[in-house]
Amino acid sequence: MFEPGFDQAEGLKRLFRPLTRVQWHVVAMGPVLVTAPLAMSLGRCLTEQGLDIGCDDPSGLLGPVPIAPASQPTTQVVITASRAGSDWQMDSLRRQSMLVIARPRPDELPALYAAIKRCDARLEQEPVQVVWDCARQGSDDESLRQLCEQNLVRTCQRFLDRHLQFSTVDDGAAEGDPAGIASLARTLSGGLINRLGLVAAVRPGFLN
Repeated sequence: MFEPGFDQAEGLKRLFRPLTRVQWHVVAMGPVLVTAPLAMSLGRCLTEQGLDIGCDDPSGLLGPVPIAPASQPTTQVVITASRAGSDWQMDSLRRQSMLVIARPRPDELPALYAAIKRCDARLEQEPVQVVWDCARQGSDDESLRQLCEQNLVRTCQRFLDRHLQFSTVDDGAAEGDPAGIASLARTLSGGLINRLGLVAAVRPGFLN
């Protein structure tokens, strides 16, 4: 009935524990290249951990993706991929988390802050994940990125009391490097699982 070494008590707790349901907003700021491959890779990583994943694509960023639609009743995590400023809906029955993909450019920071502010009141008390798309940046890439991070952190902490965490996608990953995208997705999806205490759904055949 149970695999060798399986903790039966823990298994029964998981069986009857209400599922944590999450809406994960993946928001693209401007013409970033990595939104679709990163969102799909996030879905694959979460699926590999046994979670039921759905996808909502109101902005048409992803195209055909091998992820179940968000309307499935067993869905634990809905990945909502959208452009900043587009009309996406926040599911009131789900916990909300946010990942923003943006270019480290000072002129784009106001829109980036506005996107975070739009979701802030409904988000979990956890950092917003900001992924910098550094493709096609100039030689001052590093200093410009640091300046953007400092300004954005200061503004979000002062006005929203919201912390941020940053990741970077380099030129190779932005141009389709599957290893770079997959590595980042594993880190980001693992962080979501740990922060929100997500566990795989225990399916009906679990005790057979």
